[in-house]
Amino acid sequence: MGSGISGPTTTHPGAQCVMTNQIAIFLFLFLAVLLGIDVVFNDSATFLLFAKKFFELIEWVAFWR
Repeated sequence: MGSGISGPTTTHPGAQCVMTNQIAIFLFLFLAVLLGIDVVFNDSATFLLFAKKFFELIEWVAFWR
């Protein structure tokens, strides 16, 4: 009997869900550009808002432990 845990399911047979180095580099550069735009044009207000909300989320999730 199996554990009930299976690999990723896809809607297309033969499709694979993998994170390649090229995708990871693109995502990193994309996020770095967004952060740079926020720093230059918005004085990091958006980044600070998301950081505060992220820490609130961590505290809320820790409450449920």
